[in-house]
Amino acid sequence: ELAQMRSAESPVEAKKFLAIAAKSLQDAVAKRENNQFARAKLAEVKRRLGDNEAAIRILYKMLEGSGAVAEGADMRLLLGDALLDKKETDKALQQYKIASEVATREDDTHRELITRYQKLNRPDLVAYEQKWIADFAVKKKQWEELQSRRRGNPRRAADAEPAPQPQPAQRAPGPV
Repeated sequence: ELAQMRSAESPVEAKKFLAIAAKSLQDAVAKRENNQFARAKLAEVKRRLGDNEAAIRILYKMLEGSGAVAEGADMRLLLGDALLDKKETDKALQQYKIASEVATREDDTHRELITRYQKLNRPDLVAYEQKWIADFAVKKKQWEELQSRRRGNPRRAADAEPAPQPQPAQRAPGPV
């Protein structure tokens, strides 16, 4: 249903497919209550249908409190976006900050956060995310170089330290 929604020829047709997808996802959750993928997709579909309240309820249940069963930067972004649509800016910012903390190796998430912070006119948070991306790029390059050296990858030979050259065997002193 979601794939068909993407290829829908009109907004009305797209909304029809979204409604069918929501029903299918609700059925999947009813059959298996621990199906967190279906829950997260259901929250996304509910938000697309304009039902931010339902999306927020689903996401809070998954992410917060004693019943929390999941964590993910993408879900935090979705929750923040739904809260922002409801003009709950402080709560949205809180979710965006958690998304930043959770996305330890996801520079795309930090790029998305920059866009959101720019729209919210928060240059302090934009600068924080830009610094995170710059620091991550340095660490990523260092890690790739280390991995390249460990594998003896010739593509990085110019960047890596020269490999030790084999030395001719030394004879032990004394009679042969």
